[in-house]
Amino acid sequence: MLKLIKFNLLITVLMLLHGCSSGATVSGDMQPGDSQTLVDFAYSLTSEQSCHQAGGSWEKVGRRQKAACVLPTSDRGKRCSDNKQCEVACIVSKRGIKAGDAVEGQCHHSTNLFGCKARVVDGVARPTLCID
Repeated sequence: MLKLIKFNLLITVLMLLHGCSSGATVSGDMQPGDSQTLVDFAYSLTSEQSCHQAGGSWEKVGRRQKAACVLPTSDRGKRCSDNKQCEVACIVSKRGIKAGDAVEGQCHHSTNLFGCKARVVDGVARPTLCID
């Protein structure tokens, strides 16, 4: 009986300590908030340590090569016909597709949106957008 009480006390203390961790430490299972997009969540991680703890990689992105957290998406490569079906974006995956063509896309692989990509909205390819 005493062992059971000690075990329950240990579990309670561990739970309390976990809840009192500082804001600088991010748990490995940290997820974006209900109203926060995965991209916004990635950019809210401002240290290499918090990025790695969230499962991301600390990379130099964009023309300015600014260090930022890049998180992988759980739906990368999934077929899609609209951005709403993906964590980040539904991207045209075939070459030679023009804006206005009916197309099926693939969910983007990460939160890194730099470069030139054409999104798919309502099953239609949008013009290519280049983000520096």
